[in-house]
Amino acid sequence: VNMIYEKIETAERNGKRLTWTQAWHGAMPRNYKSGKAFNGMNVILSNIFGDGEIEFMTFKQGMDAGYKLKKGSKATPIVFSKGNVFNRKNEDGSPMLDDEGNPVQGIYWVKRYYSEFPLSAWTDKDGKPLESKVKLPGNNLHPIETAEAIIKNYSEKQHLEIRRDTTRNSA
Repeated sequence: VNMIYEKIETAERNGKRLTWTQAWHGAMPRNYKSGKAFNGMNVILSNIFGDGEIEFMTFKQGMDAGYKLKKGSKATPIVFSKGNVFNRKNEDGSPMLDDEGNPVQGIYWVKRYYSEFPLSAWTDKDGKPLESKVKLPGNNLHPIETAEAIIKNYSEKQHLEIRRDTTRNSA
């Protein structure tokens, strides 16, 4: 966690404008190879350090796929954490049980830090940019027309009427 704070502080000291807003392009940032969307802190980190990009991959993923990393490319820090459940044991090594005889469980967290490079930092073996796997909606969004259609359809529907039940006895 300190590593992340240090990266943010260094970026601020170097005059990088840190944006904490979601880029509204219709897709969450994700790993290019696995397609798995980032969540939690990684969404914020990818927006701050990834300059609005939505696809990233580690150095190893890129090299294993035969891609080339452009000189001077900057990585984005990504945090992986996973909770692992285990059955607790007594000092003598026997299973720890609760009052009902069920095993007492504990959890330990595994945290790993990765550096992932944005898709624009990679080229294929011929030096051509990689093609995004994410299909963005583009400029075919029509929010005003869509909102007006929702309002029109709602107003044409029959409304519910709520009546108080007077037949029940309120004792």
